[in-house]
Amino acid sequence: MEKKSKLFVFTELIAVIAAGFTVLSLAACKDPMSGGKTQIAQPKLAQSHFTYNGNAHTVALTAENAAYALGGEVTGTYFGSYTAAVTLIDTDRYEWADGSTEPLSFAWTIGKQQIEKPELKEIHFTFNGEPHTVELTVEDDDLYTLNGDVTETDFGDYTAAVTLNDTANYEWADGTTEPLSLTWTIGIEKPELVQSYFMHNGSPHTVELTVENDDLYTLEGDVTKTDYGDYTATVTLIDTGNYKWEDGTTEPLRIRQSA
Repeated sequence: MEKKSKLFVFTELIAVIAAGFTVLSLAACKDPMSGGKTQIAQPKLAQSHFTYNGNAHTVALTAENAAYALGGEVTGTYFGSYTAAVTLIDTDRYEWADGSTEPLSFAWTIGKQQIEKPELKEIHFTFNGEPHTVELTVEDDDLYTLNGDVTETDFGDYTAAVTLNDTANYEWADGTTEPLSLTWTIGIEKPELVQSYFMHNGSPHTVELTVENDDLYTLEGDVTKTDYGDYTATVTLIDTGNYKWEDGTTEPLRIRQSA
């Protein structure tokens, strides 16, 4: 005797008349083998990852159905992991499509908002006896703070720091949260020769600098010459451990002259 296939009793049918044919669509069904419970397709979260923006984020399901309810951690504002739950309203009447009735758990997250690292607008300054203050290429007091060596007057190397105001919910674009260390310098103006070309007249010619400062640098090399020719004078910092030129370098300046 031929064995008959299982009989499913449809509880909801939608009749659609198209091109002379009747098409039946199943929304839910009862399986006699499960005790007559209506089987419900398991929903999913429409979105499971958000980025912190200071506002509340609320999860939603891909499909809504009166047979179940969304609960648990449905709304969150700050960085972290959350768990929402979908529970069948009546497990005596309903079950999931796989035959289970336990609540469904859905993990979702709010990630930190990433911030581009700012830089200093200018990192080399020339000593002039007046204070110099560094500034950032992008100012945003709500997100980070500029501190450390921000305003200085004397020669030297300095370090400013940029600190995120809220490391719990923000991070730099590379995923780090540590303060940024930004170095800058107040250096010595590079002097030049007052005159670099002389006419030969049989007498010695001596070069001089536009700015003389024997405490900071010395003028050496071809300083005084009499004969025709090209010569090179050298300006050397006295203390390269503590002083730099305005462009951040410390190498001696070689200045050419002709007679």
